[in-house]
Amino acid sequence: MMINEFSYHDLGIVFQPKKEFSNLRYAQIPTPILINDDVIRVFLSGRNKKNQSFIYHVDVKSSDPTKIIATNENPLLDFGKKGHFDEHGIMPSCAFRKEKKIFLFYSGWSLRKSVPYNNLMGLALSSGEKKFYKPYQGPILGQCILEPLSATSPWICEYGNQFIMYYCSGIDWLEIDGKLEHTYDIKIAKSKNLISWNILGKVAIGQNNFEQAITRPTVIKINKKYHMWFCFRDSRDFRNGKGSYKIGHAKSENMINWKRSINQVIPENGWNRNSLEMQAYPAAIKTKDFIFIFYNGNSFGKTGFGVISLNIRN
Repeated sequence: MMINEFSYHDLGIVFQPKKEFSNLRYAQIPTPILINDDVIRVFLSGRNKKNQSFIYHVDVKSSDPTKIIATNENPLLDFGKKGHFDEHGIMPSCAFRKEKKIFLFYSGWSLRKSVPYNNLMGLALSSGEKKFYKPYQGPILGQCILEPLSATSPWICEYGNQFIMYYCSGIDWLEIDGKLEHTYDIKIAKSKNLISWNILGKVAIGQNNFEQAITRPTVIKINKKYHMWFCFRDSRDFRNGKGSYKIGHAKSENMINWKRSINQVIPENGWNRNSLEMQAYPAAIKTKDFIFIFYNGNSFGKTGFGVISLNIRN
């Protein structure tokens, strides 16, 4: 199906946690990075018996990402200590290579009393091929003057002599059918060193209405323009119904001003076509010969993750 300048073809499901591991739950928020010309490593969020999120990874072929090369179900990072921003769970968001290290940006969870939870973003650095450590115990971007609620799900791009971050910014907590639901949009920050970030206070992708929530931006450059995919949902009936997450697209010429181009990306032959409630958490990656978008289907990654190939219109 041709949408704007791209056609999207669903290659199928990549990984089902219950099929690969007897005790593993969820393969949420697929976060890819090229390890070499042949291997894409996809960081994932699983859940333990306490429903706490942790990070593990799966390696797939860069020429055919539906082919699994290796798996590692061991948690890559420890939870934070009591009172820390990531004491109740961690989820990957962006894997960025710089100076022979992988900067793994992640979202930390902490439970609250007045609202269900708080989300802020942390950083881990690679130490060897499969190990990571936290250089700092606190968040690299947290609650502040411009971010009173949450700042999470970062995606990092290099632009000239600086780095640009697109992230999920908390807007409000709405009471919907007796339950508190979080709303958010996508904002922008800049950095010179990937650690200290300057919040611009500018909305990159805003809500269509006050009940909409927008998250998980992913950005790549194609033919001198920048393209962003993200997911959005309603605050009503979104867990298993018509308000569930869908993937949207926007584009920009300068990485600051974005135009939302279509309301929904609909890939051909989706791997979860029989129950299309949810397409969530897109993550784009360019290999030598291809452009892929990994994403979750229904149930927030409980059913695994799939992959879309992106073809450019000539």
